Amino acid sequence: MNGSPTVGYERDVGFRTTLRFVAHSAITALTRNATTLLAGTGKPKYIVVWGPPREMETSGRGVVYNYISKMQKENLDIEFYMLTNEQYEYAEHVFQIETGKSRYTSGSWLSTGLFTMVLLRKICDDIVIYGMVDSTYCLQNPKSMVPYHYFDPNGVKECAIYLSHEKAKEHGHRFLTEKYIFMSWGLKSYNISFRHPSSSAKTLDELQKTTFLKT
Repeated sequence: MNGSPTVGYERDVGFRTTLRFVAHSAITALTRNATTLLAGTGKPKYIVVWGPPREMETSGRGVVYNYISKMQKENLDIEFYMLTNEQYEYAEHVFQIETGKSRYTSGSWLSTGLFTMVLLRKICDDIVIYGMVDSTYCLQNPKSMVPYHYFDPNGVKECAIYLSHEKAKEHGHRFLTEKYIFMSWGLKSYNISFRHPSSSAKTLDELQKTTFLKT
């Protein structure tokens, strides 16, 4: 997702990138880091971009759409796609159904992770997620020193970001809530499993709700 590299981290993240899912706000990172994201083991076959409708307009006014069009011409062996307005709105609908709260009225911003998972549910028979802590890990380990980005070990810490966003009054990615949603999907009706760490919850009753979902 976004600007996460493969080159230099193959031991942990593998040697192949088939599909890279990118937020509108991270699209320029692809060209800034072209040698690691658009070439070699990091080169994807597909790039899918999501963004708000105004950014994706095809009339010439959509900044992100124009950027994607330019990148496609410069990288003819990579197929570029973008979510339609309907797919964007569907992800927001999924968030509201799962949380009981509107993204707008709750001051939430959907993460690239949520958009990615909604897409994967449509195109994959099986989904295996690596390296995702469960929805209560950071509530129990608020001072965890695990970095937010594996490729930036000295940067901000994962739990610090998750907890600050979960409590934000506005413009918050509800990371912990989204993790709860993903894990609940795995327990309900989708072939979703979790590795390193594995999920300890075997039933929905065992899956503890996050603070955002409880309030």
